[in-house]
Amino acid sequence: MKKLENKIALVCGGAGGVGEGIVKVLLSEGAKIVVPSRSEEKLQNLVKSVGELGKGNLFTICAEVGKVCGAEKVRDFILKEFGKIDLVVASLGGWWQGTEIFNAKMEDFNSVIENNLASHFVAVRTFFPVLLENGSGTYVMINGGSSEHVFNGSSLISLAASAQLMIAKAVASENKNQNVKIYSVPLYSFIVTGGVKNPLTEWLTAEQVGTYVVKLATQEVKNPNEIVHKLFTEKDI
Repeated sequence: MKKLENKIALVCGGAGGVGEGIVKVLLSEGAKIVVPSRSEEKLQNLVKSVGELGKGNLFTICAEVGKVCGAEKVRDFILKEFGKIDLVVASLGGWWQGTEIFNAKMEDFNSVIENNLASHFVAVRTFFPVLLENGSGTYVMINGGSSEHVFNGSSLISLAASAQLMIAKAVASENKNQNVKIYSVPLYSFIVTGGVKNPLTEWLTAEQVGTYVVKLATQEVKNPNEIVHKLFTEKDI
């Protein structure tokens, strides 16, 4: 029996580069997956990319989960179709590079906070309660090494990533007696996706990130009670 047989997974950001790799691994482990995106084109590309693997198991919905109305649309769709969620993966946000933090424009700050922090806040407040209602489940937030380290010229990302990490810690602390796990997975490696050319051998692939998500969902990791699980190289998988 596959590890995620009969499990319902939601992958926020599943139509992105890292998210696509996660989706493929979860599908291969038997999960039924819902992937939202505000871009219908990205959803169609995802369906083509996963091919036969997704038939009958991949469900897409055009919605922006970083907005309350979009997240609630996705939640209501899943509960109507499946009645539950077992696993939520939030691979949201993107990179920003500009200037020193004291020279950054307010529009840059607002954009990074909206895309890289507010989106995670909206997702966790919408979908974590569904897991609590189930009485079990796993919530995985994909983060970056910038949550702990400043990358000069990209410090706005560090600001948002560190706050994203605190969301996971706060949710875990406030629900410590519940049978629902939340994890933050900072990636300390460049991630090889379909658009990366000439990757280095030590870089992690999006599929390897997906493999680790499965281990978290099935508690096959070394320390299943830890909130933060850092991934540097393949040896951490």
